This record gives sequence, C-alpha cells and structure tokens, in this order.
Amino acid sequence: MDADDYIEKDMYETLYNCTKQYNYDLILSNFESEIEGHKLITKYSFPIGSILDESYIKGEILPYFLKADDLNTACNKLYRNKILKENFIRFPQNVSLGEDGMFNISFIGSIDTMIYIDYTGYHYREVKGSATRNVAEKDYFQRALEVYRLELPTNLIGNINKVKIQKFKSLKLIRSVMSYIHVYFGPGKELSFKMRYRYIKEMIGNKCVKEALAIYCNENYNTMGNYEKFIVNMIKRESTLGLYFATTYSRVRNK
Repeated sequence: MDADDYIEKDMYETLYNCTKQYNYDLILSNFESEIEGHKLITKYSFPIGSILDESYIKGEILPYFLKADDLNTACNKLYRNKILKENFIRFPQNVSLGEDGMFNISFIGSIDTMIYIDYTGYHYREVKGSATRNVAEKDYFQRALEVYRLELPTNLIGNINKVKIQKFKSLKLIRSVMSYIHVYFGPGKELSFKMRYRYIKEMIGNKCVKEALAIYCNENYNTMGNYEKFIVNMIKRESTLGLYFATTYSRVRNK
C-alpha cells in the first residue's frame, strides 16, 4: 500500500472467504480513487460473481490489459500462492514502471479460474499536485511507449491476431496521451509552464503517437463527442497551443 492509501477493515477477509468457498485462482474486486478531492470507483464489465474459466480469461481478461490500465494494480486482487510458486511468477526487477501489469499478465496467463466480485475495499488517494509530479519524475509517457512496442508471448495472449493486438495497443496509447495532456496543462507549480509545454509538444510529435492516432480515429471518430474530436485534431496537427486552450476551457467549464 502507498502511504496515502487505505483499505476497508474486512477487505482481505472478504476476498479470502470468497476464495475458500469456491477455490478460485484469482479474486478481482473494485477500487476507489480519490484525486484532488474527486472520488471515482473503478468497476469492470466482466460478469459479477460467476466462474470465469480459462476460455473467458484468454478471450476477455488478457486482451483487456492491452486496451486499458485500470486492471494493472495488484492491490484489488488476491492470488493463489501455489500458482505463483509453480510458475516462478515474480514482480520483475529493475523495472521502474509497469511491473504490476507485467506481473498480472504472467499470473493471469497461468490460471484456470477466477471471479470478479462487486466489492470496493481499496482506496487510492492522490494528494494535490502529485499527478503532475509523478508524470514528470517517472515519465509515464515513455512507459506507455514501451507497452505499445512490447511484443507479448503468444502463450499469454491466447489466439488474438496481430491486427487486433495493434488496435488495442493504439487505443491504449492515445487514451494515455490524452490523459497526460490534461495532467500537464493542469494548474500546478511542480513544473514550469515552459517544461510542460515542451513535453507535450514532444509527446504529440512522437512517431508512435502518429501511428496509433490513425488507428484510434479509424475506430472511434464517428462516436466521439465534439471536444474529443477537437483534441484528436489538435494532436494530429501537432498544435500544442490548441491543446492548451482546449484543456483550459474544459477545466473552467467543468468547475
């Protein structure tokens, strides 16, 4: 647990009792995020309270890691120790970011059954300014690029074809880029405006972002709202100034 986070008193008892009752390899639950006073419970679209077998795990759970980041954390799960030992699964060493996602992919690719329960026991809290500071110190964008370029072993991703994998990775990268744009152009004193502006300019000019953006637009453009279309077009034109004005307008409008 991070120092600012907390859990419900019955969290691990709840997860453990579920494990003992049905003998699953993995228990997955929700978690709550509190960022600068705003709370959000992360839930998943998986069937609740049902046995998720190997076929569902390979077909739905593992591909989810390629599309989104919110399943990566280990804090909202309980793992069967026997699986860890028999398959020598560990958190990778000398990895500054993304080690939890890599750990989960290795574990979930080795199990037969799991269950998702609609229970929220873990509470993640991010103090004011830490989002900008963390993105600056840990360079999440570079980590996002590593994930985008990563070739996953076929035994962990089931029978997903390469075109679909590339689509999932592209959607994930562009969603991350849009998130980082909002974080960097948010108010804060952790970094100078000049540094934040330069970082975003380099990010939207990246070759991988351009490549992924074409796939993102092809998949989503007809269903996007006007604001998202504007952001996407500004990224496509590499207009850092346009992104600054758009995110500022959005922040003022939503106050």
